[in-house]
Amino acid sequence: MQPFPKPYKKSMKVTRELALDGGRITYLVTFKDMKNLRMKVKDNGTIAVSAPYGVSIEDVDDFVISHKDFIERGLRKTDSHHDILLQKEPIQSGDSAYFLGNLYTIKLHHVAHYNQEEVVIMGDEMLIFVREKSSSAHVKKVLSDWYREKAYSIIRQYAKKAHQSFLEEQPRFPEISMRTMTSRWGSCQPARGRLTFNTRLIQLERFCVEYVVWHEFTHFAHGNHGKGFYQRLSYHYPMYKEAERKLKEW
Repeated sequence: MQPFPKPYKKSMKVTRELALDGGRITYLVTFKDMKNLRMKVKDNGTIAVSAPYGVSIEDVDDFVISHKDFIERGLRKTDSHHDILLQKEPIQSGDSAYFLGNLYTIKLHHVAHYNQEEVVIMGDEMLIFVREKSSSAHVKKVLSDWYREKAYSIIRQYAKKAHQSFLEEQPRFPEISMRTMTSRWGSCQPARGRLTFNTRLIQLERFCVEYVVWHEFTHFAHGNHGKGFYQRLSYHYPMYKEAERKLKEW
């Protein structure tokens, strides 16, 4: 077995895929100046290994396989759907992120100028372009701003459609704002003609996003979640129960 050569840079990251108990797992190994192999299962389900320079990639594979029970326990603790916007750890290449119900692998790329920063979906990857040496907070802000922009655009489209069914209760098109929230997907303030939606919605499938829009518009007619509310909601959006079940997974 050939040892993994010490790279010229301070550290080197390598993504590996292994067969494990009839399935396959992917892990990210970072070679660095350290003494022992270490591994953790992150909140987003990413398996991250740190390995000393000079350790062969085959030895790292064996290390991961020998800790399969540890991996399984860690994965069971993770949510069925990981929310990158609520992730406490810094966003890095190899992390996973949802967009409109599809799961993508994040790849960080460096650009020279601020106006080149952007997020691009390409195949099964989510490419985040940020300036070199950007802080973890800045990387998250670039992604969060992109999510917010996409969410606002799609929600506004659904809102224009829903508004036509609530012209009597809300003649003027309501003010729409976006926020990253942890306890609710949206809110309605009928007296102010204002709707607020959770930026995190953009990670869910489109039918869930549309449901939340119809749900909040229904509050222009019904302030609570009584029988009348659900009668009106089901008239406009019959598959609301399926969408509610999906939302509970998050």
